[in-house]
Amino acid sequence: MKTILTMLLAAAVLHVDAKGNTNTIQSAAWAGDLSRVKNYLAANDELRGWAIGACSTAAVAGNKEALDILLAQDTHGQMNYLLAAPAEANVGPAVDYFIAWMNSDQPFQNGVGDVMTATNAVASAAAKGNLKAKEALEKFAARFPKKTN
Repeated sequence: MKTILTMLLAAAVLHVDAKGNTNTIQSAAWAGDLSRVKNYLAANDELRGWAIGACSTAAVAGNKEALDILLAQDTHGQMNYLLAAPAEANVGPAVDYFIAWMNSDQPFQNGVGDVMTATNAVASAAAKGNLKAKEALEKFAARFPKKTN
């Protein structure tokens, strides 16, 4: 079972292009090689998901272009979970995305999972010294106090 899991994880990150060259999307993202990531974005839907994930990795590393790609993703009214990692790394526009979500009428509409994602991302930014994030958490807590029995 461990071998199968290892193979699945390797296949998820490693792709082979038409010429047989192997490329890891994540390493391209960390290196800031978004031209390669964009090629995956333009490719079929199966590879597109991995490319978007690589943009999240690049955004955590501080790549503004990757962050802009994530912010422009149409999530059809759903939370953009790919911004969680950049927000946790205290990348300003990603933190702002979750703060705006917390201040909207969306909390608790899709369940507690969205709330946990948003508040955890903002709490991580607050722990890194982001005062705007700290204030947003306090405001959210006052708006939705915990219910105890």
